[in-house]
Amino acid sequence: MTLEEKVMQLDMYSAGDLVLDGRVEPVRATKALNGMSIGSVHDYYPENGRSC
Repeated sequence: MTLEEKVMQLDMYSAGDLVLDGRVEPVRATKALNGMSIGSVHDYYPENGRSC
């Protein structure tokens, strides 16, 4: 793994930048990520129909 790839693993995005109506929106994701990789997405709580 290159140093650049390791650094990209540290990158975190807010779900608000990528999600619309509970689903990842491809247009938003493409615009926000600009071809880059991400390590994680925080504050993403998809509706899955299951209760906790």
